[in-house]
Order: sequence, then C-alpha cells, then structure tokens
Amino acid sequence: MSAKRVAVQAALAKWMEDRLKIVRKELATEAKDAMDAGDRKKAVLDDGTVIGSVSISDPKWLPKVVNMEALFEWVEKNAPHNIETPPAPEPRVRPAYVEALLKSAVYVATAGVAIHPDTGEVLPGIEFQRRSSNATVTITDDQSEAIQAALADGRLDAALNSLTHDVEPKELER
Repeated sequence: MSAKRVAVQAALAKWMEDRLKIVRKELATEAKDAMDAGDRKKAVLDDGTVIGSVSISDPKWLPKVVNMEALFEWVEKNAPHNIETPPAPEPRVRPAYVEALLKSAVYVATAGVAIHPDTGEVLPGIEFQRRSSNATVTITDDQSEAIQAALADGRLDAALNSLTHDVEPKELER
C-alpha cells in the first residue's frame, strides 16, 4: 500500500473513530432512556436480519454511608465498643464495623432505608443507592458476518451515513 493511501485511510479512520465515540455514548444514553433495566432488544434490519442486541443492565442496590455523624451517634448508643478513641485523631466508628454494617444491612424498598438485620432498627446515615445502568451491545460471529454482507450489498448505507452525519464539530472538542 502506498504512503498516500495509508495516510488517507489513517485520517479517515481517525475521523470515524472520533465521531463514533460520540455517537456510541449518545446511543447508550438513548438506549437507557428507551429501555428498562434488565431489557434486551434485538437489532434487526428491515429484511429481518438480526445483527446484534442491546442490553440494559439491572444494577444492584448497594448500601453507602451518606451521613457519618448520624451513623456515629447510632453506633455510640447501640454498639459503643465499636467506637475507636485516640490515638485516632478523633473518635470514630471502627472501619471494620462500618463495613460489617454495610454488608449485613437489609434494604427495605418500600421505605427506602437500611435496616439492621438483627434488631430491625433503621440504620441512620446509611442509604441504599443504585448504580447507574449500562448499555451493552453484543454481536456474535454470525451477526458480524451478517453485518459484513449487509455492508457489501448496501443495506447499511443509510444507517452508516446517519451515524456520523449529525455529529457537530463542537462535540468533537469535548
């Protein structure tokens, strides 16, 4: 391959890569908006050819300390042996106890609170938060071959053109 052809192809590949990064991020956001957590949707061409699938993760609810002062007061009252005193800079809840509370806390969805598994008390300062979901695109080997065939016979021309056509130069600067 000539140096000129390599340079042209490298420039085009970079141009496409920059735009596709933006498009992929936008499409992931659109997929999360259009689909529910745990959903899976096949990517099907007009002729019925399946070229992949998009899945939206269903992230778990995880406990997190959101107010250490409130948790400290609860531990001081209910489990004072789990308070460390100097030589630490100031009294604090033993980190291992915080970790144990987080691991054992029970989420009560109807109340949106963390509950101590043994006492049933609300654990102040701990909330359950859900990670954001992710969009995952899956393409099998057979689907990859179907995409290659669709590219070769022009069935993807319009779809490919729309992928990079609407990306504004200012978006590339982000």
